[in-house]
Amino acid sequence: MLGIVLLALILAAVYAIAQSTVAPQVRETTEYNHAIDTLSDMQSLQVDTISAADTGSLQGSIVKMGATYPFKFLFIHSTDPTGTIKTTESKPLSIENAVARDNETADYIDGRELVYQSVGLRYSPDYSEYRSAPDLEITPSGVLYADHPSTRKVINEPAIVDGRTISLTATDGELYSSQGLPQMMHVMPLSTSSTTVRVTNETDASPVTVTMDTELNLSTWRQILKGEIDSDTSRTNPRSDSDSQYIAEVDKSGETLELVFETGESYLLELSKLGFKRASQPTLSEASQPNVTYLTAESDQDPTVVENNTVELAVEVRDSMNNPVSDVKVSASAPAGDISRPAKLSGTDGEVRFEYTAPEIIADTSVKDSETYQVTTQIGVGSGTQVVVVFEVQVQNSYN
Repeated sequence: MLGIVLLALILAAVYAIAQSTVAPQVRETTEYNHAIDTLSDMQSLQVDTISAADTGSLQGSIVKMGATYPFKFLFIHSTDPTGTIKTTESKPLSIENAVARDNETADYIDGRELVYQSVGLRYSPDYSEYRSAPDLEITPSGVLYADHPSTRKVINEPAIVDGRTISLTATDGELYSSQGLPQMMHVMPLSTSSTTVRVTNETDASPVTVTMDTELNLSTWRQILKGEIDSDTSRTNPRSDSDSQYIAEVDKSGETLELVFETGESYLLELSKLGFKRASQPTLSEASQPNVTYLTAESDQDPTVVENNTVELAVEVRDSMNNPVSDVKVSASAPAGDISRPAKLSGTDGEVRFEYTAPEIIADTSVKDSETYQVTTQIGVGSGTQVVVVFEVQVQNSYN
């Protein structure tokens, strides 16, 4: 009997030691491994944002929100680790002093500040032992970083600047999920294309400038952009020195980061808008879609055609991100001549093509060898406002 009592006491002592030492170690190891898995998941999600912007296709990745401890100890309440993923507060992302080199596009991109709102996506673990585990955030500017208690470590960043190409992606959505089960997260393209707009500045006093709100410090951003910063230029001396680096200065005031570009150069501006959502959520609302903003000519605006002959006139509908928009009604009119189907919907490439048949010129060529007619194309962009593109068609007289 005494032996049984001693054995029970020994087992109780061993169990007590296991409760106080082994159980926390098991939990911490489980949580640490889960943190590594979640980092990989968030990296995949950040890559999804780049892919969705590049391809215009829906992307998705599974985020393992929590984990399961391999075994439980009696009399110890240990809830399996979980996590929370949510969109962050919307932050401004802007570009100013950029003037499009195409005349029609310059009606919209004319140097004024263009401001877009962008949200981030943040994962926060809820662990009982691994207390120093960082939150993981994809910032509104697309940078993935680990938010440790004492420091922020950049994991991956998009190519916001690549030589003379400036790529800005705004993100939208309202997402919140707190649980332990894996969740499929979607990245939806709301406005993407291969369209680039060539822009430049007007004077040395007004360089192309990109600004964004960010929690990352200035030295981190200088490290991210180190291959693009030209140490030979500055805000006060931004004139391009014709090398392969085009950022004259990177500065930060409060939360606002400012990228000042060299003057006297042309830049390729790429803008995209994406949406975050869980797979189980409905499609994002129309309010998330960028507004139809302007119309630009895709064919010669000063074509020449012989009387009674037909010329094709093409325009493209674009949104506030400079990307093509489908299913927008475009109308065309002219004081003379004929337009077959004077009202059409834009195609998947945003384009509409009108066939204009020139009128006959009732005069001898010795009196009038040509005459110019205006063909006006237009769209409505809300509140009764019309945006127009005018073609000056020169009609040649063929009468001898």
